[in-house]
Amino acid sequence: MRNYTAAELRADYGRALLLRLAATVGWLATVRGDDLTRRERALQEAALGNGRLVAALLDHDGLALIG
Repeated sequence: MRNYTAAELRADYGRALLLRLAATVGWLATVRGDDLTRRERALQEAALGNGRLVAALLDHDGLALIG
């Protein structure tokens, strides 16, 4: 097994955050607000409302991983 550096771990974490954002946006694009169950509304609010995912992407320079 080769050594897995801290820099590689940080880059992989940023990629995982990007995948989570893409999955969230994809899910939100497929649902209509009036068709959501109470649980789905709670998930939508959690995904968009508190900003933690976006803050994590900014903290870990996720945008740099796109280009």
